[in-house]
Amino acid sequence: MKTSILSLGLLPSLSLAQVVFDGTFRYDRVNCPTASVTFTPNRQSATIIFPAYEVNTAPGQQDQGCDVFFQLLWPVGCTNLIVTNDISGSVSIDPLVKARVTRTYDVQDGTPRTFTFTTTFPDNGLSFPLRDTFSTNRTNPDAGNARRELAIRGRLNLSNFSQGQAGSLRVSSYTVNLASGAC
Repeated sequence: MKTSILSLGLLPSLSLAQVVFDGTFRYDRVNCPTASVTFTPNRQSATIIFPAYEVNTAPGQQDQGCDVFFQLLWPVGCTNLIVTNDISGSVSIDPLVKARVTRTYDVQDGTPRTFTFTTTFPDNGLSFPLRDTFSTNRTNPDAGNARRELAIRGRLNLSNFSQGQAGSLRVSSYTVNLASGAC
């Protein structure tokens, strides 16, 4: 029965002990590649699979952005939201090419909060894991369970290459985990 309640969007009326995903996911279909998402049964983790989120040194393909959005259910009295995002991908670059992955997280938790992480790859590598962790340190001031949005604005960039230099940068997945303080 919980599965049908989640699919009907009635979860806000339940008593929650953690901040959870409500099962809603959307992304910028113009700039993002096709993506798929899966949620764990407890709705505290989501994995986004990108089959083709990449940039290379071909003309016009040195920069790629992708914004994804989740709706969160924030129970009354939860004191803190901790978000961890594990990112996997690969980079293949010639010596003069620089690859950069920037992630900006916007959390609407009463007062908008923004967290930005940038990773630059100056050397060639086969694959990478990245981990971003941040804490909002906020309490839900509403009388009931609140809906809040978590936006992840990703940007892939290749730069500093000259004629004949090659490079590619690919992100294959995000795994976003939620944890919250006492509720």
